[in-house]
Amino acid sequence: MADVTISSLSPLTPSTGLVLPVSNGSTTGSVTLSQVCGVMTSAQITTALGYTPLSTPSYTSYRYWRYVSLGPVKDHHPMLSRIILSTNIIDTTIFTQTTDNCNDIGTFPGNGTTYSYDFSTPTLIKSAKIYSTFGLGTRAANYAVQYSSDNTNWTTFFGGIMFASGCGIVTGTGGLL
Repeated sequence: MADVTISSLSPLTPSTGLVLPVSNGSTTGSVTLSQVCGVMTSAQITTALGYTPLSTPSYTSYRYWRYVSLGPVKDHHPMLSRIILSTNIIDTTIFTQTTDNCNDIGTFPGNGTTYSYDFSTPTLIKSAKIYSTFGLGTRAANYAVQYSSDNTNWTTFFGGIMFASGCGIVTGTGGLL
């Protein structure tokens, strides 16, 4: 795919939002800031720019999944009351330390701590979430979500940063749309 250049910005309007004029060298068009920031899928954006979208990869569902806490990014892993793995339709709590709260009561997983879950049937996990119990500052750590067909041999499916700057449910970076 050719490089796309964003030129000057047009004024912000309530109906269109911020419009970004773009060009790939031979075609000129525009996309809104909301399109660039994730309201549209990448395939929709490439179509809007006049490109043929790439095919969506297919993924396999697995019975066993786990959340792995990796090294800290900011101080340590966010303090949490529970860990959630999601299909992006159904959220499943795979670990509960305590009731959801905003009183800094819970646990912050150390580097290498794993939380495994048996979904009983093959399931496709697309994102990881936590309930952050600390609302007075920023905490962040790397994490990975892994799958297994036998609950012994694990493969990393995706990873990212679990970042919390307040109390409540937060979704980690990484994952699938």
